[in-house]
Amino acid sequence: MLRVDSATTLLHHVGREIGSSRPYLLDQRRIDKFAHITEDAQWIHVDTERARGSVLGTTVAHGYLTLAMVPAILADVLSVGNVESILNYGLNRVRFPAMVRSGSSVRGVVRVVSAEMHGLDVRVEYEVTISVDNSERPCCVAQPVVLYVTPKP
Repeated sequence: MLRVDSATTLLHHVGREIGSSRPYLLDQRRIDKFAHITEDAQWIHVDTERARGSVLGTTVAHGYLTLAMVPAILADVLSVGNVESILNYGLNRVRFPAMVRSGSSVRGVVRVVSAEMHGLDVRVEYEVTISVDNSERPCCVAQPVVLYVTPKP
C-alpha cells in the first residue's frame, strides 16, 4: 500500500503504477445481492440452472459489479493523509473486455493518470485495471476521477 501524507504528493506519481489490491471473490451470493440492489436480475447473472446449460456454463457477474469494486481496490492500494474528504468526481472511461464467471476472484492494479490542483484540493484521475483469475484479458478497465478535499486554513 502506498501511504502519502497529503494528496499533493500524488502530483509526483503521475504515470506510475502505485499498487495491486488483494483478491475479491465474486461468488453467486455477492452477484445475487448486487442483482437485488440494482434490480438487474437478468438470468445470465442469477439463474444458475439456466446458465449451466448455456455456452458459458455458469452465471457471470454484472459488469457494473466489477466496476463497483473500484473504491475498495483504491482503498487497498492507497492511503492519503490530511484530507477532509474524498469525493467520487466521476469516470472518464469504462470498458468490460472479459466476463467474470461466478466463483472467480478479481484484483485491481492502480496507476495515476493525472493529478492537478484545484485551489487547495487535488483532483486525481486513476486507471484501474481489474483482472480475473484464468483470463488473459482484464474484466474491467476504468478511469475514476477522485477529488481530495483538503482542510481549509
